[in-house]
Amino acid sequence: MILERFRKAAESFYYPQVGQKTMSIGYTLVDVRNNALLVVDQADQALYYSKENGRNQTNNFHRRVDIGEIETRKSKPLYLF
Repeated sequence: MILERFRKAAESFYYPQVGQKTMSIGYTLVDVRNNALLVVDQADQALYYSKENGRNQTNNFHRRVDIGEIETRKSKPLYLF
């Protein structure tokens, strides 16, 4: 609800140099059992779902997976050096 309120506030604000703007938001559950790269990847997938399905909306990764609108992807592990 907080992210949706933030999105709506940004949408209703007039930015002097560029006018009115909108934003798409994707988010996910942060779980200590998941590494940071997985969390960022899930939020990114939810963000792209928002952009590809009309923009100017807020989407939860796990909710979209549960209803079959996002498929979890199997990817090789990512490492930070």
